[in-house]
Amino acid sequence: MRYLVIYAHPDHNSFHAAIHECVVATLSASGHEVDDCDLYTEGFQPVLSWEERQAYYDVGRNRAAVLSEIERLERSQGLIFVFPTWWYGMPAILKGYVDRVWVPGFAFELSGSTSSCWETPIAKCSCVEFGTCSLPTRGPCGSLCTVWTPSEKMSERDFLNGSAPAYKDSLRAQGDLTGALAAYRESLAIRRDLSAKDPSNTGWRRDVSWSLNNVGNLLRAQGDLAGALAAYRESLDIVRDLSAKDSSNTGWRRDLSVA
Repeated sequence: MRYLVIYAHPDHNSFHAAIHECVVATLSASGHEVDDCDLYTEGFQPVLSWEERQAYYDVGRNRAAVLSEIERLERSQGLIFVFPTWWYGMPAILKGYVDRVWVPGFAFELSGSTSSCWETPIAKCSCVEFGTCSLPTRGPCGSLCTVWTPSEKMSERDFLNGSAPAYKDSLRAQGDLTGALAAYRESLAIRRDLSAKDPSNTGWRRDVSWSLNNVGNLLRAQGDLAGALAAYRESLDIVRDLSAKDSSNTGWRRDLSVA
């Protein structure tokens, strides 16, 4: 496979430097093609310029300033990020890299008020993140290694902590609508169970509504219009109920307008 390793740490004597060296050496020894992108060494400019911001939504023109980086991503079949967690986030140079390089029309598609990465090069890549926070222990803030792959089945915990959306989107990007639908339904079942155990939690109910919309979208893509309509109607009923119980909540009213 062709891997793009994106490394972000200024200290070449750091623990992350050792992780980075190990990753590159292991991939190369295993016969993989490696494009090693050391953001600090390459002097990547993380500041989004005024001109780039003005062209941000102009697909095609928004690639001009970072075309070489986009081409590196397009050539890749797998992405590996190696970076520390500073202030509960990625280093500024890596955040700037994402802001500048992962632009609309390449990393995601915009349609009205929604976005999708289903048909983009990013969605079709396996992705591995090596990140640490204080200690290399497992957990939401201290995970040493987190893996997302287009083909690997995620656990229930993954559905709840945010990995599942990328997994389902990857399945759809690969044309596996049946697999994507099964994953969306599994996610829906988890959220139904959580909502049933805590009916007063409006957040869980809203999640159920969104999951129903996702299921409806997949059913519609498969031509099951009756099934899609049933899912959309159930989603709409939930949003209507939430809006009726808290008419001052503009978030519920907004959801109702787009349901």
